[in-house]
Amino acid sequence: GEVSDPTVHNYLISLLVKQKKDDSLIRFIVKSGPKPIYDVKSALRLCYHHNKIRACSEIHKVIGEFEEATKVALKINIQLAQLTAIEAEKAGVDPEITKKLWLLVARHVINKERGDVKKATQKVSDILKHCSLSIEEVLPYFPDFVQIGGFKSEVVKSLEAYNQSIRQLKIEMDRHTETATKIRKDIDELQNQKGYIPDTRRCDLSGEAVLSRPFLYFPCGHVFLEDALTDHTIQQAKRRPKLLLSGPFAALTCKESKLRASLEAMDKEAQEKGSASLALVDITRSEWKRIASLECPLCGSLMIASCHERLILPEENLEAESWEV
Repeated sequence: GEVSDPTVHNYLISLLVKQKKDDSLIRFIVKSGPKPIYDVKSALRLCYHHNKIRACSEIHKVIGEFEEATKVALKINIQLAQLTAIEAEKAGVDPEITKKLWLLVARHVINKERGDVKKATQKVSDILKHCSLSIEEVLPYFPDFVQIGGFKSEVVKSLEAYNQSIRQLKIEMDRHTETATKIRKDIDELQNQKGYIPDTRRCDLSGEAVLSRPFLYFPCGHVFLEDALTDHTIQQAKRRPKLLLSGPFAALTCKESKLRASLEAMDKEAQEKGSASLALVDITRSEWKRIASLECPLCGSLMIASCHERLILPEENLEAESWEV
């Protein structure tokens, strides 16, 4: 079987770094994989000490340090650095990191060929064909007076990408404009909407006649006595105060700091005790009415959330038992 003693692996590394050729050392590093048995820091120190730069790059690469591996590879040649960046892409490394690797390669080429801008332009152009970098990302590293004729195809490609992006943005803007127009139309229709309420109509919560006291009529057609709706909302808030901080309620409850703080305090108490009390809550009756008027309790988010509740609540157990046969 294979030897798994770190001492043996470390000793083997110390022998391999003393050889003139790197082939055996690199094969051993690659074979050891991303979780080597040998001590990585010690191996790197030995490789650097014996000027085994290629081996240093391989160690950084197999343990996932692709940026450092690329920097070290550039001390040898550009092809090795490019290969490191390609391997990083194949390994599924974050695109932003791989882009950084390619920028390291491109900047190295520009700095190395600073005396021959034409040659640097050609080399960078070749690099752009094999990576996700765009021409505008590498141009800042060139001298201000450089001619971009050598980047003609890359410039055209970049402009086409911008045009496509602009077309897509225009489509999205048109879609949003159409949606906004429909919303404004719906708001106008709601403001002018009328409803017929017969004198026999009763509250959809309490069952009492609605024309005898202040009531609220919702576009969905439901009608509630103001007091009954307010009481219903308060009861809902005791069990699930967090619901009043989202949906249509948020426009009021999250905007006014007092309401938000009170409901957050209630939510904390409800999570600890199962329900919240109004004893320490600074919300007036008129403010509860404002909250209650924001949404129909039989069609909105409160009703949807109630689908997850038990049909018989804990406080109704005694009444439920009285109906047992």
